[in-house]
Amino acid sequence: MTKEISLIVPVFNGIGFINKFIDSLYSLSFEGEVIFIDNCSTDNSYRVIEEYCKENPNFKLVSYSKKKSSYAARNYGVKLSKNNIIAFTDIDCIPTKSYQSFLSSFNGNLQLMTGPVNIFYKNKNIYEIFDKNTYLLQENYVKNNYAATANLIISKEVFNIVGGFPEFTSGGDNKFCKKCIEMGFEIHFEDELLILHPARGTFSDHIAKAKRLGIGHGEIFMESYKNFFDLLLYFTRNLFSIFIPINSIRIFFRINKIEKINLLNNLKLIYLTFSVNLVQRIFIIKTFLRR
Repeated sequence: MTKEISLIVPVFNGIGFINKFIDSLYSLSFEGEVIFIDNCSTDNSYRVIEEYCKENPNFKLVSYSKKKSSYAARNYGVKLSKNNIIAFTDIDCIPTKSYQSFLSSFNGNLQLMTGPVNIFYKNKNIYEIFDKNTYLLQENYVKNNYAATANLIISKEVFNIVGGFPEFTSGGDNKFCKKCIEMGFEIHFEDELLILHPARGTFSDHIAKAKRLGIGHGEIFMESYKNFFDLLLYFTRNLFSIFIPINSIRIFFRINKIEKINLLNNLKLIYLTFSVNLVQRIFIIKTFLRR
């Protein structure tokens, strides 16, 4: 079945991940089409992937700069794809042998499928521990009717019926999957469909993600709110969350329940969880105030 798959991979400044990603495809002898969409990279990503494309006829590289959005890049990649099964992942992910084996043997009726995204440690510092216990909890996501595009497979027919991803900065996968559910399609979770992802290991990595999430949440709200009362309520909730960050407190205690963390790292964790919440809320508010 892998020959019938188009793997869609958006790329933004992925220079540190490209070699490992492509090496993983080589090690799996992945036979499907792979479309890399460079989305406004400012590093050498395009040139590095371009060299790999010269060696492999199944690889295709395009540049998409009309809009800086990984979801816009994915939509563009799907338009260029030749196969009827579309698999989404990211350049900082690593497909596994079980991922390949499952796809090779699968012959059921495909609508939407996903599997675990296993965040792995490099140094197991407090920033990596926070990442593993906060993001890409794919099985939990599916229970709430969505899946992250780090690991999402869909038929092109369903993708086109639903209308593709909304082209937000972040959160487009959530909205897309929930629209699929509303239209009567189902998401199936398969344990064998395993993708690996390195943990974010620095404070600055998490602040950058918080900014992106905040902008995305703000964009999603601005598309869906109905009246001034909705706007006022949303503003108030986010302002309230800056001063009483309930979710940050919940994350802090959940991590301490799972991991043994010393006093110094707990102080770092408190600072990190509150900083991430603060930055995300500020960028949510800034996004809808700009509109």
